[in-house]
Amino acid sequence: MNTKWLLPENYIDKLNKYSNIFAALSFVIVSIGLTWGLFFTPFDFQQGMIFRIIYLHVPAAFLSLLLYSFMAMFSILYLVFRVKLFGLLALSIIPVNFSFCLIAIITGSLWGKPTWGTYWIWDARLTSMFILWLTLTGLILLKTSIIQEKRKLLSCSILALLGAINLPIIHFSVKWWATLHQGSTLTILQKPSIAPTMLFPLIICLIGFLGLSITFTLLQFHNQILQMKISRLKLNKLFSE
Repeated sequence: MNTKWLLPENYIDKLNKYSNIFAALSFVIVSIGLTWGLFFTPFDFQQGMIFRIIYLHVPAAFLSLLLYSFMAMFSILYLVFRVKLFGLLALSIIPVNFSFCLIAIITGSLWGKPTWGTYWIWDARLTSMFILWLTLTGLILLKTSIIQEKRKLLSCSILALLGAINLPIIHFSVKWWATLHQGSTLTILQKPSIAPTMLFPLIICLIGFLGLSITFTLLQFHNQILQMKISRLKLNKLFSE
């Protein structure tokens, strides 16, 4: 069985080759989506201009859940098969996921003040998103505080899986409890509850930010591989002296 694809070191050249192209393409798509959404979409008849924050808030909130889902998946694969590639991918998602979750919370608060009359309320959706951010903060602290590689991968994978319990709570919170937060703007099985003139730039922003999240994750993955190689060189040097 060919297991070369499971070795993280084999991906360095490919990451160097394609990450810049992918980053540039994603940046162009995001620029088009944000420019269209922020400057060329019509005003919302209820919220006026403030609704335009949707083009940053919705992609950030969507990616917060999507990235955590992938991090949990890679954590399961690492815990089951103990393949370092999966563990490093899970670690690489953590800071990217943290950033998008923080953006979602901040933009949601800015959106909430003119629409709800308050920046924050401890309802089900906001509280569960805050718990997600706390979990990601804990993962970052855990990742940076543990030096030994196997312990780091194991500890972060376990915490990531425990935090995944919160994902369905976030998603279904607006249906399970009374909350100020509106329902999902986009769903797979239902017709979008947003006008096409506002929908198309939102879809472009979602695609662009998804590309950026993949780009940032790949860059983090590249750094994780380099750190792993540096640690090995230091150990080899230590034992050779």
